[in-house]
Amino acid sequence: GLVAFTHDLIQQHVYESIDLTQRRELHFNIALFLGLKTSMNSTSIKAMSSIEDDFINLYVAESKTAEGPVISERSLLSIATDHVNLASPKFISELSRRKLFATWNLI
Repeated sequence: GLVAFTHDLIQQHVYESIDLTQRRELHFNIALFLGLKTSMNSTSIKAMSSIEDDFINLYVAESKTAEGPVISERSLLSIATDHVNLASPKFISELSRRKLFATWNLI
């Protein structure tokens, strides 16, 4: 289900209370899930436009101001890449995945 936090410090506390290994594994699994939603999950890297066809843009609340959330436009792949980078390299043992994730970071 969806979880909403009333304050950033509550969210931070919950996040930090998760064991570091579990957090990294969670980030890795999120990256895999999001990556599989793009056409970048195939062994041959397809054109970036195919990602934009599937997911034009995601709008993510990056921070909050008195006027409300500050929304930025990000691609699904950039979000997946952020999660890969938060995961530990030990979760990326396959060479093919390492190459794929390295490609994501170059895009």
